[in-house]
Amino acid sequence: MIVKMTPENVLSLVPGYLNRCDPAWFPFKVLPDKLACKLASFIEADLGVGWFSLDDAGDPDGMFFGIIMESIFSDDVTAQELFWQVLPGSRKRGVGMKLFRSFVNEAKQRGCTEILSGFQVTSQNRFLSRLYRGMGYKLVALGFKKVI
Repeated sequence: MIVKMTPENVLSLVPGYLNRCDPAWFPFKVLPDKLACKLASFIEADLGVGWFSLDDAGDPDGMFFGIIMESIFSDDVTAQELFWQVLPGSRKRGVGMKLFRSFVNEAKQRGCTEILSGFQVTSQNRFLSRLYRGMGYKLVALGFKKVI
């Protein structure tokens, strides 16, 4: 089942979900309670939107979060994915695509003119590149990072 995030359910579900994740899946340290508070504040400010996928026991087995905001350069509204993940046991069942489609539908309803999506450089790159290209997305940028 796909459930839209609210400030209340983010605070209760995000830490539990992230505690079920292998820390090696993230290229950075994740602080579950802090992330939950930040996501709730984005939702309260009407900038952030997100969804949980809940398993049969009602526990989250997938999460998607993005921002929707007016461009700083024009009046266009842009949607940008910030976080999209599904636990391994629930992958290849359409859970991730249901989460992503929820975001796309919300972006369309809010009048977005584009959706930006990306991913960290990991072993998943080939799969994700094929997935995005298959949905009609085009590579438009590269990013660089330096740890200081």
